[in-house]
Amino acid sequence: MATNSPTIPGTYAGNLPGDGGTVRGWIVKATGVLVVLPALLNSGYDVYSAAMKLPRTDAERVNSELYKKYFNKAPLATLPVPIKHEIGTVDVKFAIYEEGEVLVEFGRSSQWFPFPKANGTGRTISMSLLPSAFAQAPRPMPTNAAAIASQKETLSGSTLLRWRIYQDGRTENRKIDIRTGETLEIEVGKIPKDSVPVGNMTPPALKIDTIDLQKLRKVQ
Repeated sequence: MATNSPTIPGTYAGNLPGDGGTVRGWIVKATGVLVVLPALLNSGYDVYSAAMKLPRTDAERVNSELYKKYFNKAPLATLPVPIKHEIGTVDVKFAIYEEGEVLVEFGRSSQWFPFPKANGTGRTISMSLLPSAFAQAPRPMPTNAAAIASQKETLSGSTLLRWRIYQDGRTENRKIDIRTGETLEIEVGKIPKDSVPVGNMTPPALKIDTIDLQKLRKVQ
């Protein structure tokens, strides 16, 4: 003969105590959902941003905006700074644009920096990266440095394609993700000197002494 199981106070039939039947159990579950939901939404946005190639950080947003703003425009001046390491020397290249924005290229990475504006004071903001003891007056770039004879850029979505021909015949084709500034691909080559276009698209450049990491470490 079938009998009905008694209902334990504080639960509904079919649930055991502590199995979600109590009000307290539902509150705990609801709290858990509220805690997890923002993480799920952020994760979903990251997936969507990656799929749609949208900027996900302030750095990516600045890169995207300024690569578009100065698309096919030459900088006012450039400043290559040789960084000497135990395994070799690599230039970090600073390009200064007309409204004070700076593009920094180092290896396969690049990042734009907007000019930091004072809040209505009109004062100049110091951008010194080195102690004054290491600051040296810039000198003209050596004349034997290869100048850019021709440059062309195209923009496809979030990818910038840049073709350069240098006066010494070297060629460089670079593919850049304008969100991250990363160089996705780079191809270098050489063409005959008589095929180099006549022209000089190299902006005025300055050069400072090499920043030797080993010497700086000894000073500290």
